[in-house]
Amino acid sequence: MALGLDRIRGVLDDLGAPDRDLPCILVAGTNGKGSTSRFIAELARQSGRSTGLFCSPHVFSPTERVVIDGSQVGAAELTEAMAPLADGYSQLTYFELFAVAAIQLFARHRVDVAVLEIGLGGRLDATNAVENVIASVITSIGLDHTHILGDTIEQIAAEKGGVIRPGVPVFAGGVPDAAAAVLGQIAVDQGAPVVRSGGVALVDGWAGPDVLLQNLGLAVTVSGHLFGDLQVDLQALLALRPYGRWTVLPGDPVRVIDGAHNPQAIAAVLPAVGRLAEQHGPVQVWLQLGATKDGAGVVALLSDTAHSIVLVDGDEHWFPAAELQRILAADGRRARVVPSTQAPASFLASAQPAVWLGTLRGLDAFSGLVTA
Repeated sequence: MALGLDRIRGVLDDLGAPDRDLPCILVAGTNGKGSTSRFIAELARQSGRSTGLFCSPHVFSPTERVVIDGSQVGAAELTEAMAPLADGYSQLTYFELFAVAAIQLFARHRVDVAVLEIGLGGRLDATNAVENVIASVITSIGLDHTHILGDTIEQIAAEKGGVIRPGVPVFAGGVPDAAAAVLGQIAVDQGAPVVRSGGVALVDGWAGPDVLLQNLGLAVTVSGHLFGDLQVDLQALLALRPYGRWTVLPGDPVRVIDGAHNPQAIAAVLPAVGRLAEQHGPVQVWLQLGATKDGAGVVALLSDTAHSIVLVDGDEHWFPAAELQRILAADGRRARVVPSTQAPASFLASAQPAVWLGTLRGLDAFSGLVTA
């Protein structure tokens, strides 16, 4: 990772600026970027527009990162687009290679609109180098990646607000007041109109996290302003959420995978875990966090739940499970530790309802079992 715009802007210009005639929607936020981006892209497609979607991270295949008109690009086409970039522009990072390849493919396919999910922050993220931005979307703001973006809500809001462009509408989801004040000032300085989300979408039978309905409502608001009013099947749209966003695996007892990996996301998903327990009985919560995450903040939330806890331990890229176990023990909670090599099989063999929380990395162990 190497944040900054000059490197990728220089490569795009060298390639003839394929982004210049490509109307782009930037989607930033601490949580909710992936689902909101996917919802917006699908709504654009339903409005009759050819649509590109660039998103990350991938779970099962790198082709998940580049989607055109609702379908992932083929591996051969993606490889053909990336190979000359990797050979000719060794200064590009992994993320930047995908971003440039996606922009080139969107331009080649002459899509009407491209939805670009910000990778990290906003102001210095590679996607923010594109020139033709027609809307900026900010889904949420919380404390995450504090070692890079800053350790206050205001600092993080300023970084994510870097996607706001002069005169271009900015759409805001559920952001705290302190963040809203920062974003509002940036919008005023840029002469950018601010549009608040129309609220939570209502989907019959949905028992998952309310935050996904908030993301859906935000996407519908964006779509209404940019593409006009549509007759939308919200249930079908919600089913298109990305892998690992309250993904229900087949079989009994019920098992769910959710990528909540910071305190804000964990707090948003726990009420749905509670509803799951009311319907199916006591829930086993599995947790695996990346090394840089706020482990203490996450387990502080889990220590207040009635659910049993299983901690997944891994290599140096993961937050040490033993440390999480000690934090929980200080609050009088016991937790079992399972090595990451054994965890997926043990999770699938659970005799009680189970929810896997944490990083989306490593979820390829569940490939082939995913259902909406």
